[in-house]
Amino acid sequence: METIEFTGPPHAGKSTLAKELGHRLYLKDVHNQIIRRGMRMPGSFIHRDNFYDRQLLILAESVIGIIRLRDESKADILFVDQGPWNAVIFFTALAKRQLISKEQAIAGISFAMTNIHRIDFVVLVKIPVEASLQRTYLDLSMPQDLVRDRNFLEAFVQASDEIEKELPEESLIIDGTLPIKQNLEILEEVIISIAKSKNPSLVASQF
Repeated sequence: METIEFTGPPHAGKSTLAKELGHRLYLKDVHNQIIRRGMRMPGSFIHRDNFYDRQLLILAESVIGIIRLRDESKADILFVDQGPWNAVIFFTALAKRQLISKEQAIAGISFAMTNIHRIDFVVLVKIPVEASLQRTYLDLSMPQDLVRDRNFLEAFVQASDEIEKELPEESLIIDGTLPIKQNLEILEEVIISIAKSKNPSLVASQF
């Protein structure tokens, strides 16, 4: 099983790309599952201003999901929406915005880094701060906290740029402002290539 993490700023299109890509791959008999952890889940019992504990819980839930599914699932591909790499960026951005202490950031990043090895491939979806804000205002279902904090989003993009050079060699950078269909075509080709390299039996006429 190949574990692929989607990371990027709020409203970059991570969840949509993972969901639509999973459907496309399923139609081509590439079995896949998605672990999705967002700002709203899990941890609804933790106050939204407790950024540190919420992010720790999201990271822990993602890691537990990865471990469980890698042991139990028969899928060829496991998609992770907001895993260890995203947590590193998130803790870094929180510290830059002075929303958590330096000590908290170091502890959170250390926890995330101990689980980086669980991710085989990273899809970094990049989007300008203005585009993220514009999409946020159109989504009335999104709780209005950090996703509308321009300073935090700027810190997130900066942290994302800094971590980009640390990503696994085979990682893919996607422009989140491009049409979803265009990005899906790029992703589908790359992910199918990865799946076939890991499982030669997938080489079939549909590819």
